[in-house]
Amino acid sequence: DPPGKNYWQHRLAGLLAENGQTDKAEQVYRSMNDGRAGLELARLLLEQSHKPGEALEIIKSKQRAWSDSLKTESQFLKARCYIALDLPDSARAVYSILSDSTRPVKVRQPALFHSGEQSLMNGDFDGALEFYRQASLLGSDNDVVNDALSRLLLISDHKTDKINLLQEWAKGFKLQNQCRYPQAEISYKQVIQSDTFGQLADLSLYGLAEMSLSSRDHKKAAEYWGRLFST
Repeated sequence: DPPGKNYWQHRLAGLLAENGQTDKAEQVYRSMNDGRAGLELARLLLEQSHKPGEALEIIKSKQRAWSDSLKTESQFLKARCYIALDLPDSARAVYSILSDSTRPVKVRQPALFHSGEQSLMNGDFDGALEFYRQASLLGSDNDVVNDALSRLLLISDHKTDKINLLQEWAKGFKLQNQCRYPQAEISYKQVIQSDTFGQLADLSLYGLAEMSLSSRDHKKAAEYWGRLFST
């Protein structure tokens, strides 16, 4: 029972998760009695164990005792759980609360961006454009603004003559966020085959690499990163 025990437990759980020992990492998080551990447990269940239902239950059962900052962070994670569970209306409601005008900009801006991402996944490109515009107008030069501007360009460049390709990539993007990796891989590979050196092909390679990392297939991930680098 050393001083700073919580710190070392967080370090241990993080290293176990990185090493693919998710069951052991989960045990460490469950043994801890602190809010951050509960949130990281939910994140682990969603991102590595691909159990969005269990992650959602952890958030719902523990969030009342969390600080405001952890509650806000958990809301973003909750919306991702709803997307993974194919409950788009529930996810939309969470993002709507987070993007309310009474919220600070550092919360509203990413909430608007993720609302755009959800619209993009569902093929509502006009709705996505509006959310990305709102996100980009709220701040200066930061990662959210840069990502929003990138999405604006992506949709604008593809929503007319390459709309079918954009729809196929958006389908793959949605499937990836639902942890339905084999189906997402099919969509991404179709995009790459049809648009080998285009932006959507690059984004598809990026998605394939991310999914491979999440599945701990590092060799395949390295192959996809290499192909992306070469283009």
